[in-house]
Amino acid sequence: NKFKLLKDLTYSLEEYLLISGYWNERIQYGKDAIFACEQVDDKETRAHFLTIVGGTLALKGEYAEAKKLLNQALVTAREIESDSQSSRALRTMSVTAYREGDFEKAEGLINGVAELALRSGDNLNYIDTLWVMGMLAFERKEFALSEEIFEKMIVKAKEINWRRATAYALEFLGKIQFEARQYGSSINSLNR
Repeated sequence: NKFKLLKDLTYSLEEYLLISGYWNERIQYGKDAIFACEQVDDKETRAHFLTIVGGTLALKGEYAEAKKLLNQALVTAREIESDSQSSRALRTMSVTAYREGDFEKAEGLINGVAELALRSGDNLNYIDTLWVMGMLAFERKEFALSEEIFEKMIVKAKEINWRRATAYALEFLGKIQFEARQYGSSINSLNR
C-alpha cells in the first residue's frame, strides 16, 4: 500500500539526504514516514524515523524539538523492547547533548549503548556509538583511550566495508595524534 511504499522510499533515501545536506527534506520526508508508520502500526520503523528526524533537527540546532522526538523514539523503542532502536535513540540523544556542550549528560546517555547495539546485531549503530565515545574521550583529553576507541571503530568499519566510517575514524585519529604532538603519526593516520 501507499504507506508502506512511503516509509520504504524514505528509508532508502535518508542517508543520501544526510550526506548531501538536504536536511530540511530529510526532516519533512521523515515526518511523512512517521505518519505512514502510524497508519500501518509499524512501531519499530516509527521509532527509527523519530530518531532520524530528531537527530537531523539537532544538526540544525533545533534542540527543543529534537529532544522531544528523541524521547518519543526511546519510549517507543522500549515499549516494543527493541535494543536496536533504543540504542539508536540513546546514541542520538548523546550526540545532541554533545552538540549543546553538555558533555556530562552525553557521557551518561552513551554509557552502555555500544553493548546494546552489539547485542541487537546493529553494526552500523555500534560503529556510530564508538565514534561518539571516541569524541567524548577526546573532549576529556584522554587521547590514549580515544585512540583505542577509534582504532576499534576502524576494525569494525573495515569488517563491514563501511568506508565513510573508516575515513571519519582516521580523520579523528589524526586530530588526536596532532593534539598529542605526535605529528608524524598524525600524518600517517591521515594517509592510511
